[in-house]
Amino acid sequence: MFEFKPDWEDSARRIEAFWEREVLDRPVVQFALTRPIDEQVALPPSGHATLRDRWMDVAYQAESAVARMRNQEFLGDTLPVAMPNLGPEILAACYGCPLQFGDTTSWTEPILKDWADADQIQFQPDNPYLARLHALTDAYLELGRDKFITGMTDWHPGGDLLASLR
Repeated sequence: MFEFKPDWEDSARRIEAFWEREVLDRPVVQFALTRPIDEQVALPPSGHATLRDRWMDVAYQAESAVARMRNQEFLGDTLPVAMPNLGPEILAACYGCPLQFGDTTSWTEPILKDWADADQIQFQPDNPYLARLHALTDAYLELGRDKFITGMTDWHPGGDLLASLR
């Protein structure tokens, strides 16, 4: 079913057995390797004017994810999973923190100066970053069909969220 992991059903059975505290034929082993340079496919070219433009380009991000998956070898019981991502502090951005983009990560600027004002901070369901994350997820699901599993973004809730706010 998965182009990048033809034996995924065997791995799925081993993983399921692991959660049932059983061993089928061997323990679950997970590791991936980056393919040698001469076997790698190039990432799509980026002609974006800004890093923000590149991060927010749904088609570019999804095509890049497929290329990154092609450049990995999923050994043992490693399942091919690609997670749509706008960086580790996307949840803080959904609460109103300004989001800044770097080459390989993003970060937010805190908005809470005093914990006494914490009740004024509200989740913004119409936040443009959340909408873009939904679009990214849809694109990953479409391009990844029969190739890889589309995972969930790294939300960084709890203490990470609180630290981002202040």
